[in-house]
Amino acid sequence: MFDAVEDALDHLYAARDVLHSARNWSLFDILGGAGISTYVKRSKMRDAQKELRAAEDAIRKLSEELRDVEGIDGMLNTSEFLTFADYFLDNAFMDMFVHQQIAETQAAVWRAIDKCEELRVQLTDLLEKGRRPGLDA
Repeated sequence: MFDAVEDALDHLYAARDVLHSARNWSLFDILGGAGISTYVKRSKMRDAQKELRAAEDAIRKLSEELRDVEGIDGMLNTSEFLTFADYFLDNAFMDMFVHQQIAETQAAVWRAIDKCEELRVQLTDLLEKGRRPGLDA
C-alpha cells in the first residue's frame, strides 16, 4: 500500500513540475511569444498528460487498496482530481483558456498531493500502532 501512495505521489509531483513549466510557457505565448513558445507549451502539456494519466492509474489502484483499510475510509476522494485530469487531457484550447486550465489543473494536482501526503501519514500511524494496513482488522 505504501508503494501505491509513493507511486501516486511520484507522478503527481512530476505533473506538478511539468504543469508549472507549461504555465510559464503559456504566459509567454499569451504575451506574444513566437511559434516556438506554442511548440514548447504543447510539448510540456503532452508531458503533463503522460504524468497525469500515470497519476490517475496510481490513484485508482490506491483507492482500490484503501477500500479494505479500517480508519481510512473516504480519505482519498479522487473524483475532483480525475475530473480535472480528464478535462485537461481531452481538450485543445485557445491560449488564454489553456493558461487558465493549466492553473486549475495545477490546483487539483496540489489537492491530490495533499491528500496522498495525509494518507501516507495515516498509514504510518497505523503501522506505528502495530497494525498492518489491509491485513489487520
